[in-house]
Amino acid sequence: MESGNNSLTLEYSPSGRNGKVTLTAKLGGEVLAVESLNLTKPKQRTAFAQAVCKRRPGIDAAAVEAELLRLAAEVASKPDGAPADLGALPEIDVSSIVRPERFITPEVSGLAVPTMTTLGDKPVGRWILHLRWSDGRREQRPLPTSIDLPEGRRLWIHPSPSEPTANTPAGWSRQGRRAWLQGAAAPDPADVFRRLCKRVAHFIDLPKEHAPGVIATLALWVLLSYCYLAWDALPYLYLGGPLGSGKSRVFEILARLVFRPLGSSNMSGPALFRTLHSQGGTLLLDEAERLKADSGPRDGGNRLDVAGRLQARRAGDADETLLRILADAVRIGERPTPHDILTKAQQSEPAVFKNWYPRTVTSRRKAYGIPTPKKSGSRREFRDVTADTLRRIQTSYGIDLDVPSDATDTTGQP
Repeated sequence: MESGNNSLTLEYSPSGRNGKVTLTAKLGGEVLAVESLNLTKPKQRTAFAQAVCKRRPGIDAAAVEAELLRLAAEVASKPDGAPADLGALPEIDVSSIVRPERFITPEVSGLAVPTMTTLGDKPVGRWILHLRWSDGRREQRPLPTSIDLPEGRRLWIHPSPSEPTANTPAGWSRQGRRAWLQGAAAPDPADVFRRLCKRVAHFIDLPKEHAPGVIATLALWVLLSYCYLAWDALPYLYLGGPLGSGKSRVFEILARLVFRPLGSSNMSGPALFRTLHSQGGTLLLDEAERLKADSGPRDGGNRLDVAGRLQARRAGDADETLLRILADAVRIGERPTPHDILTKAQQSEPAVFKNWYPRTVTSRRKAYGIPTPKKSGSRREFRDVTADTLRRIQTSYGIDLDVPSDATDTTGQP
């Protein structure tokens, strides 16, 4: 395809199954577009052709679509399924397989950053891989399935992450990436450590005798989240403390500093592992005790290996508040509804429960073995909660619900 004195070329590399490729359009030496799309989808081919031809009258859109159709046929003719005889395939060294979000090898280190672009008139997400080679070269490219190394060796990138959305945090600004590509010097690690300590200390009030050690530990753990691949074993960071001691504030600070933070207080175990496998990152388990069991804290299972390492069994701050309100009501013979409990919680801690709903209260209580409220007229009341129920929670999770430890049920319920 010709455009004036320049030739328009379309190059692709497979990036998935069933026709999905990373497509690059170049006019002479200028890159016009780099997109991830499915060549077998006519709408995606048309949108890409329109994006390439937009404000470029010298490019024939029909010719671009025809070339895309030819490439689609070429891709479709190449089988992407596994051959019948897997035993005939050569074995590869698993050390040559790296994860896409971050990898460090002697030859090259890489970091994938989510970015947004437009395909036609539609915004789409894409992953851009930033590479630094051992000789100091820096470059960026659309996330490939493999990287060629010197002496004919190859790094395989696996798994392929799903397309990022507009809400996927980049973690690295456009200005920062541009400066890095232009050769900006790396910051001094000691200076970064000092600045992190200063920032953490600004937001956390700690006893003077413990402050330096705690702040230094948090700052070092933040730095570790960016280069953890260089070590064979890693420590987990555990935060414990009573209600109102600032655990959630520390999590808020860490979520703004660590590499690709993943919050998970309301995520199921399977969803958590799927997300970690697909995207990687730093897992922040707020109220992690609730995730220990397969179907809730009442079971003895172990949903998360990392949660199993935690020593304390305190419930989350929000759960403690809700459980105490329920226990107070049961002690005086009341049968509260989820709405009654939430109203009192919002009165005592409006900032915490501002965006909560009654059904959220029901869900959180169910995780502790408290039956779903039963309907009585127009009200759904917690009618089956006894002192034994509260005593079990008090004993198992270390929450002071002011329930006597003897077997006498002071609520008057059978």
